[in-house]
Amino acid sequence: MQQASSSPLGLLGLGLCVGIALVVSASIGRDALLEAKRDQQALEVKGFAERHITSDWAVWKASFATRGATLAEAYAELESHRTALLAFLEAESVPQSELEIHPVSTNPLFAQNARGNYTNEIEGYVLTQSVSVASADIARVSHVSKQASALVKQGIELSAMSPEFFYTRLGELKIEMLAEATRDARRRAEVLAHESNSTLGVLRSARQGVFQITPVHSNEVSNYGHNDTSSREKAIKAVVTIRYGIGQ
Repeated sequence: MQQASSSPLGLLGLGLCVGIALVVSASIGRDALLEAKRDQQALEVKGFAERHITSDWAVWKASFATRGATLAEAYAELESHRTALLAFLEAESVPQSELEIHPVSTNPLFAQNARGNYTNEIEGYVLTQSVSVASADIARVSHVSKQASALVKQGIELSAMSPEFFYTRLGELKIEMLAEATRDARRRAEVLAHESNSTLGVLRSARQGVFQITPVHSNEVSNYGHNDTSSREKAIKAVVTIRYGIGQ
């Protein structure tokens, strides 16, 4: 059988397809080379900013617990302890507007058998209530936290935390510090470009790092950011990573 010869039009179409594929392939390769060259002609720098801040808000939290064979017995004692706590806070000049009393938490106490396993028999109850004081008067909150041990001497089973200190204008401060860190990165890039006889080009990319809020003079860092609430005086640090194009 004689093999059919390819038509001129078919060969022409095949040639056009091959030609287009070669052009596209060459274009992609050229773009990849240009992009690689652009990456080599870039300068990446980090910019830093740091501020010292004084906390303007404090929170103190405490809880107290009572036990009783019945709910009524445990609650009566809880009311007595709450009255003593509120009297203490009033004596410390804590206004009602700065005080929050949280709901009572009730937990049954189950009896144990001879083997030490818990049974379904309830032999008593534990009631717990927490309070918090939040104020811009940092000194008063600190004083209250130090004097609260006097309640323990009255037989109150008090569990108190150390005061937490916050800075309420942190959001706007972070924006200011990002601008500072960006300007710092620009200055660093200009110095590096000048010393290497290059010219600084346009900004290619910018990445914001996490904020580190630590006690003053602390070197603590975290990949997820650090937010200290234990210190009244704090340092806040910001970092940005900037990439600029450079030319000769």
